[in-house]
Amino acid sequence: MKKILSRVALGLLLSSLGSFASAQSAASATTTTQVAATAKAVTLTAEQEKQVKAMLKQTMKGFEDASLTAEQEKKADELFSKGVKEVVLKRDAAKITPDMVKKQTAALKEARDSGKKGKGVADEAFKSAGFSDEQTKVFKEAQEMMNRVKREFAKGLKEEQIKKLPEQMQKMLKSN
Repeated sequence: MKKILSRVALGLLLSSLGSFASAQSAASATTTTQVAATAKAVTLTAEQEKQVKAMLKQTMKGFEDASLTAEQEKKADELFSKGVKEVVLKRDAAKITPDMVKKQTAALKEARDSGKKGKGVADEAFKSAGFSDEQTKVFKEAQEMMNRVKREFAKGLKEEQIKKLPEQMQKMLKSN
């Protein structure tokens, strides 16, 4: 009889421990999720906020010819706000300043206006703006991430809206 009671007690103890471990594991997963969510909720500096607003305005401007509905504008604002914040944070972490971006954009425009084409033109523009190889890589990754966000948003546009967008935007939206 003692052995049966011992086995029952042991079974109950193990069952309780299993429940405790499951509860602890679930609590741990919740904590991990909360930490990940908290890590994403970064407070931006005033300068970063300024960059986000300017970049968001520029991104929205790219879609203004599409005559977005109020619902589409709301969706664009949600998607683009998240994407732009990530871009600003990535650039900031790589020490890419707004001045460097302006110089790179100007150098690229100047090169293209003078008839230069190809991948080398962009690389020259990055170098002339003072970008390191790592900064160039981060910039390009951030730019591609933002292009993916734009493509995701464009899935909700009608074909006639897409046709109203600038040719360069249309090409980007169709590329993968």
